[in-house]
Amino acid sequence: MKRSRFLWGLVLACLAGGGWYVWSSRAGGGGSGSGSQVRYRTSRLSPTRIVQEVSATGTIQPLHEVEVGTQVTGKILELKADYNSLVKAGELLARIDPATYQATYDASRASIRNAEASLASAKAQLSAAKATLAVNESKLKYAIKTHQRNSELRRKLPETGISDADLDTSEAEVEQLQAQILSNRADIEKAEAAIIQSEAQIQQAEANGRQAEANLGYCTISAPIDGIVIARDVDEGQTVVSNMNTSTLFTIAAGLTRIQVEAAVPEADVGQLKVGQKVRFTVDAYPHEFVGSVREIRLDAQSESNVVTYPVIVEADNPRMELFPGMTANLSIIIVEKEHVIAVPAAALRFKGPQNQAADSPAPAAAPAHQHQQASGKSRPDGAPRPEKASPSPSVTKTIWLANDDGSIRPQQVRLGASDGINTEIIGGDDLDGALVVTGIMTSKEAEKAASGSNNPFAPPRPPRGGPGGPPRR
Repeated sequence: MKRSRFLWGLVLACLAGGGWYVWSSRAGGGGSGSGSQVRYRTSRLSPTRIVQEVSATGTIQPLHEVEVGTQVTGKILELKADYNSLVKAGELLARIDPATYQATYDASRASIRNAEASLASAKAQLSAAKATLAVNESKLKYAIKTHQRNSELRRKLPETGISDADLDTSEAEVEQLQAQILSNRADIEKAEAAIIQSEAQIQQAEANGRQAEANLGYCTISAPIDGIVIARDVDEGQTVVSNMNTSTLFTIAAGLTRIQVEAAVPEADVGQLKVGQKVRFTVDAYPHEFVGSVREIRLDAQSESNVVTYPVIVEADNPRMELFPGMTANLSIIIVEKEHVIAVPAAALRFKGPQNQAADSPAPAAAPAHQHQQASGKSRPDGAPRPEKASPSPSVTKTIWLANDDGSIRPQQVRLGASDGINTEIIGGDDLDGALVVTGIMTSKEAEKAASGSNNPFAPPRPPRGGPGGPPRR
């Protein structure tokens, strides 16, 4: 008997608890009855700042960097510059042992002197050969006339006493002089060839001398530009070898009061970039931001893991030389920046009105499936509407919902402008300043919390100020 009474009491207690739960759910707006009131999440519109940007990472580099090398082989005798040394153009940086190149230069100068002496000798021989040729040619003319006269006299006056031997002698003299003239001409040609050879030797020796002088000059390493030494690759006493490639001794940056950042921007974002756009960037070494501008958008595309990026060069001031070459910079390239504009949250753009409510919201959320298909154009598994893009194009017309004082909502057509992914500008929306825009429908728990005025979603509703039956608190 006692057991049956206990069971009946338990059943009555369960029924009473269930009835209280149904009554409290309907009273809080979370039920599905026709008399329940839908509560909406809202946000107040006010002037704000919209910044649309493209994020990228890059490496800080000097505007101009020069690798100072050597074109000769030898031992480093002296170093005049070290890391972080400030240098001027023409300033001595290092000396390489010049002994070998000095000897080559001296030998080339000696070769020049020998070639010049040979040239002078060849010219003297040429002058002598020409003089001898002139004398022999004169003698030949006289000998020919003498032979012709003797032959004529012998023919006309045999009694003159000119014998055949005399005629043979004069003829032999003519032939001898002709042979000497041929020899003299050969000597002239030989002397002229010697002159040409000596001149060629002089030119070759002078070329060797210039090369030796240049190599001797290369033993003195000077700074090509004004700047700061950011790298030193040799030490005193080290031997540097110059083969096909120039050996690098120093790396000089042309001042670091102005630097550049080479960033890799994905192809999806590079179309929004323009030369001159403002850039904010940070480095891990400092908490504050640095400001620069886009100087160049290069077309040299790079592909890695099927991701195509383009190099974008950002130039910035570095007056305190805080930024060092090689630092990693996190960049925000400003596409659009607007101050004091009325902006609507992204959630308000996704809200489609009373006919599209969440699954745990009151009865108006239970829209038929065909309504979702008509609204989105495609059935979704959870029945939720298709999400909107975070950054709509400028001047797109959209419908937002505004809350009235009596708890109802009304649609409002607006034109959208720039977006930062969180808020979107309303073009010409100054008249909406202070309005409440609907961002969604409250869940049952949110509605209960809003009705009770509790700030803690896990705390029970707060009792009246004076307590049940007690005097009011002071």
